[in-house]
Amino acid sequence: RQSQNGVKEMRGEFRDYEDRNRFVEARYDRNLGCSLHFHSKIEFSYCLSGMHTAVVNGIKKQLTKDDICFVNSFDTHSLKSEHGDRHYVVSFSKDNMELFTDIFFGMSFSNFLTDKEFNLTLLPLIEELYKNGKELNYVAQSGYINLLLGRLAAHYKLEKRPSFTNEIKDILIYINENYDNVITREILADRMGYSPNYFSTLFKENVGMGFIDYLNMVRCQNVKAMMDNEKFSHLSLTEVIMRNGFDSLATYYRALKKGKAVL
Repeated sequence: RQSQNGVKEMRGEFRDYEDRNRFVEARYDRNLGCSLHFHSKIEFSYCLSGMHTAVVNGIKKQLTKDDICFVNSFDTHSLKSEHGDRHYVVSFSKDNMELFTDIFFGMSFSNFLTDKEFNLTLLPLIEELYKNGKELNYVAQSGYINLLLGRLAAHYKLEKRPSFTNEIKDILIYINENYDNVITREILADRMGYSPNYFSTLFKENVGMGFIDYLNMVRCQNVKAMMDNEKFSHLSLTEVIMRNGFDSLATYYRALKKGKAVL
């Protein structure tokens, strides 16, 4: 979609919020990095070397060799490479973990799994999935995922996950599609049929940061994406900022400073 101010085509940081298929993807990455985004797939990254900073639902953690970052469905997260890091990244749909879900309904892992000695025992299985995963059918891929999850569940304490409602998912998608327009707590609360105060509490419990902080972070990222796009090189910084939902330069710089502190 193309809006009057020309920024709709800049969507992309959050565009992968829907599963495209049920199959497992295992890949190798160097200097892993991504700005704040979310998706419905589950994903974990295994750090092979180096160091990176992960932020999941507003919580920041520095991860090094043999640490795992586990991202649940619709967790908002970002990764920043620090020192030549290398990773295996495995992503899969909720369908691939039906057995785990049936047994441990409503439970999942901490986002940061840092028992390095134990994690190292999982590496051969992850490497095998990376090397052979594309040749396996859905049942075999799901077998690998359930074996990995089963071994994690036998070692790490599971946590009760917040009830991530379809309404919150819809709100995240709505923000992604409309961040360049006027969005207020009252507007979104009304969409959900909640009071503004209850909406704020529910949003922070699920996303890990306040609604305004999250909205401004999305806007700041899209300002950067637009400034990096040669197609918009004729626009001044002020024009780009205003086209991405900010009402003043001062608001943008405050949000940028606060966002850097979080990320």
